[in-house]
Amino acid sequence: MVLNKALDLGMTVGITSGTNWNTTNVPGLDPDSQAAMQGVFATSELVEGGASISGPAPREVLVAGSFGAPDTMQPVRDENTFIGAYAFRVIGPDTQMALGEEVEMTRLDSASCIDLTGRITIDANGQECLDWTAPDDGDYYVFFYWQQGTAQQSSPSVEPSYCVNYFDIRGFEAFKEYFSANVLNDPELNEKIKTATCSCSWTPWRSAGATASPTGPRILPTSSWPGKGMTSGPICS
Repeated sequence: MVLNKALDLGMTVGITSGTNWNTTNVPGLDPDSQAAMQGVFATSELVEGGASISGPAPREVLVAGSFGAPDTMQPVRDENTFIGAYAFRVIGPDTQMALGEEVEMTRLDSASCIDLTGRITIDANGQECLDWTAPDDGDYYVFFYWQQGTAQQSSPSVEPSYCVNYFDIRGFEAFKEYFSANVLNDPELNEKIKTATCSCSWTPWRSAGATASPTGPRILPTSSWPGKGMTSGPICS
């Protein structure tokens, strides 16, 4: 209705590519599918020099809460793809500046990387296991990596609406399918969109602020919204 009325009045309308402005998302999308956004999940285990570890890899990590929320343990999702396991020798404690504050950290020797992926076995419960003895030249951190869906949601929405995978054609196809079935599903409106024209001339904006052309439309700045599921274009005025 809004698109129809706007076109009748010779106006243009900007719409978000989902239920909210911050991501391109699709209601009802399977968050574990390749059409949904994917990420790397990592856990780690400290092994003293010369010591051994044996058994399932740790499958959860402590995630710091934001905006006053408590810290929580986040497990690897049931649907996942194991990437690999790697060990690095510990150099020692260190500090690093982050957001203006000094943060304690552990420095690792990147040249000491040991690829342990080939040593991983799968137990009866389908979990990744590692049997390994660390060298005696120092302590080692072993990192385990999985690929999994991020399950990033946008709200408000009438049903869970998950961010699409920007790096896989299946993410675009999921968005295209939803929009075609629920937004651009009126043949008469689609034809009106195709034939709509804007008689004004315009030139692209060249700064972070809004600019105006004496003979063209007002151009809204969009550089402050990178990757936020929004599109830019001329606004006729």
